[in-house]
Amino acid sequence: MFSSATCDVCRSVVDKARVLESRDVAVVDVEYLTARSLHERYAITVVPTLVVADARGVSRAGFVGPMSATDLWAAVAEARQPGTSPEPDLGRT
Repeated sequence: MFSSATCDVCRSVVDKARVLESRDVAVVDVEYLTARSLHERYAITVVPTLVVADARGVSRAGFVGPMSATDLWAAVAEARQPGTSPEPDLGRT
């Protein structure tokens, strides 16, 4: 999750992601003011930007801007176990 402390929408997206946090799902908030170099390294120019990666670190889905909790949860489920989502391309461009 790429965010900014000055972004109200970012806070709501982080909150949605934190609900999924578990032993099997990590949530990392890469805040712009404290991790600017990572935003630059990955060319993040818009926040919130959320990347869903699988256990190997391969990006499986992403969202720019707000998303529904349902869409986020479905994208995470699909990344964890392909074929489980009725919309497997959710969050893919």
